[in-house]
Amino acid sequence: MDNGQLIVVFVLLVGTVFGLNRLRTDGKVNLHRPGSYVTQAELGHPMGNRATFIQFSSPYCQPCKTTHSIVQDLAQSSPQVAHVDLQVADHLDLVNQLHIMRTPTTVLLDSRGHVVSRIEGIPRIDELHDALAKILDTQGQA
Repeated sequence: MDNGQLIVVFVLLVGTVFGLNRLRTDGKVNLHRPGSYVTQAELGHPMGNRATFIQFSSPYCQPCKTTHSIVQDLAQSSPQVAHVDLQVADHLDLVNQLHIMRTPTTVLLDSRGHVVSRIEGIPRIDELHDALAKILDTQGQA
């Protein structure tokens, strides 16, 4: 094999590994590190009494539109849950604070504004529903 062929094989291998990892992790609900929180002043929008979804989007992002629909439908199932869709370019301080690296990214906050979980990519509906149910169940017992 000459150098050109080796480069092509290497690029294909790296692309395959990246793609398989992205497929495995995209839309998965991940617990967020403790200590991160968002205040209503930082958000600039009303927060839900029990939970808030913050969705970070960009203007021409088709997965962002799909995510918006999924999260909005779930948030509307409870009047105490809010959904705030933010354009990343307009909220760079919050993007940096929460280490948002891509759109769509959805962050789930509890009633005190603590970050409970985050989802990069289009959320898996069942996992998103379970994450919200945990917050609502926990706060219902308090």
